[in-house]
Amino acid sequence: MRTNTSRGLVAATAIALVLVVSACGSDGGSDKADADKPTTTVATTESTTPGGGTSAAFTAEELCAKVTADLVGSTLGLEIGDPSSAAASVDAPPTCTYPYKTKAGKDAAVTVTVLRPIDMGGKTGTEGYDTYVGINKAIAANVDYEEQPVDAGRKAVRFTGEATHAAIADTGTAVVQLSVPVDDAKGEQVDALLIKMVDALS
Repeated sequence: MRTNTSRGLVAATAIALVLVVSACGSDGGSDKADADKPTTTVATTESTTPGGGTSAAFTAEELCAKVTADLVGSTLGLEIGDPSSAAASVDAPPTCTYPYKTKAGKDAAVTVTVLRPIDMGGKTGTEGYDTYVGINKAIAANVDYEEQPVDAGRKAVRFTGEATHAAIADTGTAVVQLSVPVDDAKGEQVDALLIKMVDALS
């Protein structure tokens, strides 16, 4: 029998991999043509999950409307282009992407995602947040990263790895994540944006 929890852990693991250990596009890094485009594929045989768990607190369009390009750009010191929304799919939560050019002229992006129960092992709220953060830590066990608590919402943390700042917060109404290329923003700027995001989404 398939369970919401086991499938949710697969989805959460894929998202966590993108957050903690992928290259998300930066001024300094890779010569690979696709370095600015993090991708993760999850194999699944299910198109629906019994018992729900696929709905998010906000749609991608609502994320883009509440967390504006001006808010992201002014907080991070980046010139953000028009954001684009990606609706939830079987294995991906709703996401808003904020494109910009690095100092070297490469395409890069900040992403904001609202997690669904299926992305957090079938859990919600603080329990879902704790599960998701635990998955991130487990995946990054052999990776050098900084972990910094952030005073936002009910609980929040920022992980800074080699390529990505990945910040996660329980806003009280949703669990959200923020991903920013390391070379294009300081940890303190990411923390400040996470705090503003929580306010915007609460």
